[in-house]
Amino acid sequence: RGIPLTSADIIKSQNIGELSSDREVKKYAEIWEDIEGRYGEGFDRFIQFIRTILVKEKARANLLDEFNQKIYSKGIISKGKETLDLIYKYSEIFDNIIDLQDASLSNEYKNLITIMKMGFRSEDWIPPVMYYYSKFKYERLEEFLKLLEFKFAGDWICGITPTVRLDAMNEILKAIEKTTLENLQELFENNEIFKVDLESLNIILQGNIYGKQYAKYLLLKIEYLMGDNTVHLSNHKYITVEHVLPQNPKEDSAWVKNFSKEEREYWTNKLANLVLLSKKKNSSLSNLDFKDKKKKYLSGSIDVFNSSKIFLQNNELWNKDVLDERQKKIEKILISNEY
Repeated sequence: RGIPLTSADIIKSQNIGELSSDREVKKYAEIWEDIEGRYGEGFDRFIQFIRTILVKEKARANLLDEFNQKIYSKGIISKGKETLDLIYKYSEIFDNIIDLQDASLSNEYKNLITIMKMGFRSEDWIPPVMYYYSKFKYERLEEFLKLLEFKFAGDWICGITPTVRLDAMNEILKAIEKTTLENLQELFENNEIFKVDLESLNIILQGNIYGKQYAKYLLLKIEYLMGDNTVHLSNHKYITVEHVLPQNPKEDSAWVKNFSKEEREYWTNKLANLVLLSKKKNSSLSNLDFKDKKKKYLSGSIDVFNSSKIFLQNNELWNKDVLDERQKKIEKILISNEY
């Protein structure tokens, strides 16, 4: 039809061509087309996840060459039924634990996956989660996800390069491969592969966060840690970061009266001064004084975000003491990775 074949198209052709009966060809062609239809433009990405799980090192060629040179030629799996069954297996895993179609998953697990998908710019963390589940199913799955998320987020925020972060995920894949159910505890105690530079992370958290590529993610993580996870955080297509102390307060505002210029410069873009709100509420709150901002916020429907509950608190002031206490609390829960 004049449409160039993708690497996935050729991989499909290679594997369907290895089948011996028309019945198998029909069966697996339908399975492939169903999976491809569900993932759409993300299908090649999904096949890349499987490549990563099998090879456990960063790709050095296109997807087709990777399969032929790194997987088939080395006998990791064979063409035909084995490959097709593996793709089907991992499509079920992806649907269940990444797209969260498994109804038995806890809200705590689903919320952490949700903020990872919403906040991370890379999906390199997905293959280790899929591979872990393929070996151990639900056995300590939440615990593994928490370790993995903290490692991935910590390295990202501390400025570790994407290549090194990918290498770290591949090391975790290799560790999973060596692990059995009997020695699963050793994986969780492997401080080398899950190591995070807490000292550097703490210094960064104390600095200006607004405008950083990980700002929204950190605020989502605070939501996760401070919430009770009785509700699944979902359907938040429009989320914005709100400054409580505005970036540009009016000269006659209480903000200018209560904060010196130096204090505003110090606190405005710190984590303590930032909350997540719906886009609609953000535009309506703008540069109002805290008392007026609180009144306007409470006049409408209450935001689901835990951090926005500051507007429900009794204090009528948003001052240095409030910010200092809140900053210390946020730093503590983010570094300890628990509330």
